Amino acid sequence: MLRALLATSGARPTDRARWAADMGDLDAAFRELERAVAEKDIRLPFVTEWKDYAPLWKDPRFAAFKARIGLGVAAPPTTP
Repeated sequence: MLRALLATSGARPTDRARWAADMGDLDAAFRELERAVAEKDIRLPFVTEWKDYAPLWKDPRFAAFKARIGLGVAAPPTTP
């Protein structure tokens, strides 16, 4: 069933990434995350929070991905 969902063209890249991660296909998950960046997927910030993406968190590519797109980086303090 998940493979059918992956093939669904109407699904968001972030959805396809978490389905691929759930199936253990981390390469496909990272490809979908790259697609999510390109398409400016509104759910992209949640890949660091939602447990559906947990299989990706221990992969060294995830830390590099987060750093490259600025996820998990604290904003500089603002001055009044």
